Amino acid sequence: MTFLILLNDDYDGGQTFFCNKYDDNKEVNVQTPKGGVLIFFHGAHELHLLHGSQLIERGLKYIIRT
Repeated sequence: MTFLILLNDDYDGGQTFFCNKYDDNKEVNVQTPKGGVLIFFHGAHELHLLHGSQLIERGLKYIIRT
């Protein structure tokens, strides 16, 4: 499991995206608010989805990942 804890929200862009392999690789973007936690399966788990971050267009995005 991966936990992304968002520490700020004073930036533009930077959504976390997931490629849904079960729906023709449809991309889903998630904008997590300050103080929010995004939790998802990671690595070799059967429900793992490819993921990444959209370009941050303004400011800095601070997270804790564990």
